Amino acid sequence: MVWKAGNSRKNEGQGRTPWLWQWDFHLECTPQVWDKVDTTIILDVFNVTNYNEVMSVQNFKYTGLDGSYYDDETQSFQNPSPYWKEPLTYQIPRLIRLGVRVSF
Repeated sequence: MVWKAGNSRKNEGQGRTPWLWQWDFHLECTPQVWDKVDTTIILDVFNVTNYNEVMSVQNFKYTGLDGSYYDDETQSFQNPSPYWKEPLTYQIPRLIRLGVRVSF
């Protein structure tokens, strides 16, 4: 299980993003298939519960005429950003990996 504190937000006293947590699962099985060959079957499941929390948000409150972003009101010709406080990244969804390791 992985726990991680949320990321700091810079603007308007927003505080932090929520805590992130994730359960991962790993299983290995080593059946005897051939005499001189070792075979291992591997199963990994990441984010078992498929928890999907916001990891970061748009922190820039204003956009300039050239499309660049600003987080203060000192820039001239500023426009409110339509993406301010919108999510930028989320936790990865559930991921399942199945593999076989053969040693001889």
